[in-house]
Amino acid sequence: MPLSDMLAIAMVGAVIVVLMAGYPVALTLAGVSLAFAGIGHAAGVMGFGILGALPQRIFGVMTNEV
Repeated sequence: MPLSDMLAIAMVGAVIVVLMAGYPVALTLAGVSLAFAGIGHAAGVMGFGILGALPQRIFGVMTNEV
């Protein structure tokens, strides 16, 4: 199993553990995803360049009238 798949499974487990600990959903999803982005970058699985599109995606969701 590739390292990226193992990190994805570990991220789901981490989200479940942190949610069960009582943290708010928004903070949990943002914090765990950023932590695993850092781990993925350190492991060479993911680059930080992909996070550059994050502000545009958030703005696009916020301006969607649906």
